[in-house]
Amino acid sequence: TFRAEEALEEVWLADYYRDVALPALMLAQTDYERGVVNTAQEERLAQTAMRVLDDLDEVAEEERQTPDDEGDVPHPGAGRQLLCLGGRTVLDDVTARMLAQAATAEGAEAKALSHVDLTPARFAAVTESGVDVVLVCHLDLSPARGAVLQVRRIKWAMPEARVGLVIWQSPDGLAGGPRRPDGATLRAIMEAGADFCVTTLEAALSEAFADRAPLPLTAPRRKTRSRRLRRPPAT
Repeated sequence: TFRAEEALEEVWLADYYRDVALPALMLAQTDYERGVVNTAQEERLAQTAMRVLDDLDEVAEEERQTPDDEGDVPHPGAGRQLLCLGGRTVLDDVTARMLAQAATAEGAEAKALSHVDLTPARFAAVTESGVDVVLVCHLDLSPARGAVLQVRRIKWAMPEARVGLVIWQSPDGLAGGPRRPDGATLRAIMEAGADFCVTTLEAALSEAFADRAPLPLTAPRRKTRSRRLRRPPAT
């Protein structure tokens, strides 16, 4: 487990996720990519993490009810309705739930769904959520093109919502070296129609709470190909 109960006696929930829980999941993702952790181990880790998060729902609600240091100033997420989605794996699902809890602690109405809810049979759970912002979470630094194109699919189905990707970047000093998406990946995500793409918990919450209109979804650019006529057969 993440020893959350002890840590949360001294820090806020979002700080704990940023500094402890998310880096632990990033290490697990790195181990999975290296073949050190197999799929069964990954699923057991996700199940254990979800049980910890079950207990932390109460902490998120307690922080939500805690007055701001300045008294009557509302929490930054007050009035916002968010949906956090795992992008492709069970560990992505865990990060989505952490993000939803951190947003709840900041006053938002936030819920989390699994990557399985992006499948056609369950996609209605996404489109009928009625939220302002959808955040799709990935631990993979280079999500497959199909995962990136989920952004367009969600935006077509929910034109009134802002839709963005969260690709979790490791903090400086994490064992195993830094984990950061490259510029080409970030450009491809924005070109796919995302309203935003962020790499940290603070940036994800900032975008989720921002008072901005969704970007219009444009038709994808198609590569032009010159047409060449075939030579007529020699006579």
